[in-house]
Amino acid sequence: MKKSKVKKSLSERTQQNKNDLRVRKTRKALQDAILELAKEYDFDEITINQICDRAHIRRVTFYRHYKGKSDFVANVVQDLVDACTEFNSVYIHESPTVYYDYVINDVLNFMLENERLIRGIFYSKYAKVATEQIYTKFIDIVRREVLRNKMCTEEKLEEKKFVIYFVCGGIMHLVYGWLDGTITIPKEEYAKEINYLMLSIWKLELT
Repeated sequence: MKKSKVKKSLSERTQQNKNDLRVRKTRKALQDAILELAKEYDFDEITINQICDRAHIRRVTFYRHYKGKSDFVANVVQDLVDACTEFNSVYIHESPTVYYDYVINDVLNFMLENERLIRGIFYSKYAKVATEQIYTKFIDIVRREVLRNKMCTEEKLEEKKFVIYFVCGGIMHLVYGWLDGTITIPKEEYAKEINYLMLSIWKLELT
């Protein structure tokens, strides 16, 4: 009896791994499809049928993974945000100034490489979702770096959360300004301005 249970358990795990791999492949194909389509069409005009056709995936399969286009876009944005902020472990050992410089340049380079897609999302009906996800990511980056440097306790940081929200809001304003062309400074100057805002947290009385 015990032996059969072990075999069943191994079989279940193997099947689970296969399913996980299949899920990842399906989601990757759908994500690649919308990234390609975003180069050809306005973001709001892209349909689920177009996404499925480009990914060579049936519509019914799409709905096994996502509730609809809004849910799909939210997942795509989250994956993109995570991808462009997955830093090399060497960054973690750098000073805050150098660390944020790496982070900001990674994000800006990603935005430049995917400019049409980023603009499409920010000026689509999904802009609110994208903005909230990016804003939340900036807050998380600042919080983690402050705690990593043992500048204060989590309790103290919670007391200062509105200052962090304010600073990250300023960063988002710069992001929008750069995207809509109202801020026309070179990338290096733009990165310096954002770095200054993020480092302003270090000037707070956090202890």
